[in-house]
Amino acid sequence: MPNLPFKMTFANKLKKERKRLSLTQAEFAALFAKDPNPPSVRVLWNWENGQVEPFTVTQEGILARLKKLKP
Repeated sequence: MPNLPFKMTFANKLKKERKRLSLTQAEFAALFAKDPNPPSVRVLWNWENGQVEPFTVTQEGILARLKKLKP
């Protein structure tokens, strides 16, 4: 059986960024606390575990914002 390429899902990317920053899920949620509609810890958990996916534009914005942060 050939090796299939691993597709980085939004959930994988989000978790990878959180771990890169060495944050708990609660600390991660706190990064968005000042946003007009901040995601809750539960929403972030759902995103990270692939239960729910936000709109693509939201995904791109969140990941771009996280990549700018230093651990």
